[in-house]
Amino acid sequence: MKTIFFISAVIFLSFHGSNARLPKHFEEKMQRGCADEMKKLTPEEKKIIENDELPVTEDGKCYVTCGLRQIGSVKDDKINIEVAFANFEELMKNKTIKDIMISIASDCLKKENNFVAYSGCELGFKFMQCLFKNSEFEKVKDYLEEEYSPKKNATQEESKKSSNINMKEDLK
Repeated sequence: MKTIFFISAVIFLSFHGSNARLPKHFEEKMQRGCADEMKKLTPEEKKIIENDELPVTEDGKCYVTCGLRQIGSVKDDKINIEVAFANFEELMKNKTIKDIMISIASDCLKKENNFVAYSGCELGFKFMQCLFKNSEFEKVKDYLEEEYSPKKNATQEESKKSSNINMKEDLK
């Protein structure tokens, strides 16, 4: 199973089935904080997540909500939209995509009355479900998969190494 989990995990699940790699601190928080929930997932649930779908079992919902808790988007049985927006800000350098994501999340909060009807594992699941249902979410997902693709990250790392080597040679 791939180690990614966003937004916001929002982002969190949208990445799960892709080859994208989120910034290390996001991955580490989710891996450490949700290890128990991950162990409870069946192979079928893992496959569902890898296919960019939301697991509808209780254990699957708990895994989704755990990831959102780890990155601060769910806190005290509420959607913490300020933290979610800050996560969007960090993950999405493209202003148009960031604005789309903020609009989607805001619409979900309005439509679901801030998700006050949900608690426990259902809360994060319902939030993610609402995000996934928005037709504009595909644009966000496509952007994030491209932005955090292993190929792009490898190219950036090679570029940094090459730059460092050139700097060292220039110093000689």
